[in-house]
Amino acid sequence: MTENSDLVIKDDANRLVEGWASGEVVDRQNEYVPLDAIKEAFMRFTNNGGVIMKEHSNKPVGEVTQWSVEKNDAGLDGIHMIVKVYGSGELANETWREIKSGTISGFSIGGRKLEQEVGIDDTNKQVNVLKKIELNEVSLVGEPANQYSTFEAVSLAKSYSENKSDDSNTII
Repeated sequence: MTENSDLVIKDDANRLVEGWASGEVVDRQNEYVPLDAIKEAFMRFTNNGGVIMKEHSNKPVGEVTQWSVEKNDAGLDGIHMIVKVYGSGELANETWREIKSGTISGFSIGGRKLEQEVGIDDTNKQVNVLKKIELNEVSLVGEPANQYSTFEAVSLAKSYSENKSDDSNTII
């Protein structure tokens, strides 16, 4: 079980969770998605409904309510988002329980590579640079491929008008 000590549920009734969908880093699958590529893909994804799946299962359990481009605690640019987990249905209820317990601890993106090239990282290791992607889904998962795609505290009281970037996108 993957646990995330950053996950604190403050608003159980509204089932909101926030965190990072992506960060500019070579992930556990040896892939790097530049910010411009993930931002473009995320805009298309949310314009098409922004439905959130459970564990890449093609089973919808929520939706993106807001996203923005920000810097994470490591100083890396990434996609920060707020997700509402659906309030009814056994799968959504199970997913919310798993978020609260830490079994589900982050987000994972899934899609198609439209344009890629081989690059070299800071340690002289080859990496796949995904210059253009089609984002088909974002899932709630136990172990995200991108180590920065984790949850943060959830609270309805937080003001999301304080985004540090002009790249904020409210969906509802």
